Amino acid sequence: MNNSFAVKLSQKGEIKLPIDLICKNESMDYFFTISINPCIQVFFSQLWQKYTSHVSSMPKQKQYKVRPVFASVERVTLQDTVLVIPTRFIDRFSLIDKESVFLVENDKGFEIWDKEIYDKHLTPSETP
Repeated sequence: MNNSFAVKLSQKGEIKLPIDLICKNESMDYFFTISINPCIQVFFSQLWQKYTSHVSSMPKQKQYKVRPVFASVERVTLQDTVLVIPTRFIDRFSLIDKESVFLVENDKGFEIWDKEIYDKHLTPSETP
């Protein structure tokens, strides 16, 4: 099962990453983009490179389907243990007045969720 973490969100959009997530990334760069779920997808650097290589090898018609992922991507560099969520993602996912967010590890890196939306989105069959 993937790890999940509740973390504080500062008024500046800063989150302190758990050491577990920092250690899994091979660089200080994280790639923020949209998800098919109502959350922010954050790729670890090495997995973003692998994903972009995979998409580049796909037929053009299939590449077109993942275009929104690439259109919204933004690279953010970790400062000590702090990541700053880009403002446009905070706005899009209504995180402005939230005191904390929920990080859920996945096969690409992790997702950033509004805790209330995550609780509503989680189906009974997915609860531990």
